[in-house]
Amino acid sequence: MSSDLESTLEPLFQANFEKRGEIGAAVSVWQNGEEIAHLCGGFREKDKTTPWKPETTTPVWSATKVPAAVTLLMCLNREGLTVNTPVNKLWPELKAAESNLTFRHLLAHESGLPALAIDNRASILDHTAVAQAFEQQLPYWEPGQTHGYHPRTIGFLLDELVRRMTGGQTLGEFWLNEIATPLDLDFRIGSLTANDLDKLATAIPPTRLLPPAAELPFYKAIMDKHSLAFAAFASPTGMK
Repeated sequence: MSSDLESTLEPLFQANFEKRGEIGAAVSVWQNGEEIAHLCGGFREKDKTTPWKPETTTPVWSATKVPAAVTLLMCLNREGLTVNTPVNKLWPELKAAESNLTFRHLLAHESGLPALAIDNRASILDHTAVAQAFEQQLPYWEPGQTHGYHPRTIGFLLDELVRRMTGGQTLGEFWLNEIATPLDLDFRIGSLTANDLDKLATAIPPTRLLPPAAELPFYKAIMDKHSLAFAAFASPTGMK
């Protein structure tokens, strides 16, 4: 580990606490497959009772889409399928799959399923109901014709497909058993144990957010309950 690099980063890292109100954080720098610097400090929660340690973990939200995609690709490979295979080969009940929807479209957020209609939003806690809601949902555009970020629906879509290829094993279980554990990766997609939860930091949203002017149209759209942007972040229900 490079003490020179850590010495350079240390004052910048501490400035987050002293000048920007950071509560707890860590930074890890890797080069050629080796960690060359690691800094951590502060606390795991807002009331500052539990120190942030090197083993502390954090939620990463949409960064989970990468390992989720890797999981689907590994499952497809084991089944002898490719990204160009039609999705209806695995999920014939899916209405969107009637329009030549491929796994490539799905992974590229081109499936036309970034959201569920307002009268078709099952609870995040009911997997069967969510899968059935997708089966009934007409795509918002013809798959492959355009791109639209699937912020929350993509995880449920990929999970259902993995379950169909593994005899019911969830995407998170397959990731843990076949990828994370063999590679010694401390990363979970669900499947959290009591020990995992004991290491988890609480993510705290900023108290003030001033988006750049270029992002204002998005924030205005997401406040409109009739917009697709709002629907995308409200599907399924039960998430904050």
